[in-house]
Amino acid sequence: MASGGGSDSRDGAVMEGILKEMGVTEYEPNVVHQMMELSYRYIVNVLEDAKLYSEYANKTEIDESDVRLAIQNRLDHSFTAPPPREFLIEVARQKNATPLPLIPEKFGPRLPPERYCLTAQNYKLKHKKKEMLNKPQLTLSATFKTTSTGGLTKPLTSPLLQSLATPTNQKSLSLTNMPKL
Repeated sequence: MASGGGSDSRDGAVMEGILKEMGVTEYEPNVVHQMMELSYRYIVNVLEDAKLYSEYANKTEIDESDVRLAIQNRLDHSFTAPPPREFLIEVARQKNATPLPLIPEKFGPRLPPERYCLTAQNYKLKHKKKEMLNKPQLTLSATFKTTSTGGLTKPLTSPLLQSLATPTNQKSLSLTNMPKL
């Protein structure tokens, strides 16, 4: 925080004087620029409103009554006075007269009722076992002879060839044992 705004203009010196008069001794240099921007914008808006009021009254120039009306209109619409202290005390007394509800003794995070949450299950799983029981199963077996390199040759379909094959060089494939894709 810097003391002083560092602005060179007369308006900047006025804003620094306002801050010093309010008892503000340390502030950022941008505070003075922001105060100047706010005051310029406020003055321009008030003068535009005063011009509209003078045109509505069929006047050629803006006079003091137009500016006063524009300022009063701005105060009525932009700035509101806080309610009186007694009114706030009475409202607080009424509000505090009703006790707070007891905190339920539940574990975990406290969430609103289930109908207002997005934590409910929004999907259903299909059971594959039920589908499999309803459909007939197709079982197909084939016996293949393996080569010395581990590859498969054509199936042994004749009973004579199947009886000659030894169990060590035979692989049996079944569609029921194969993984489903």
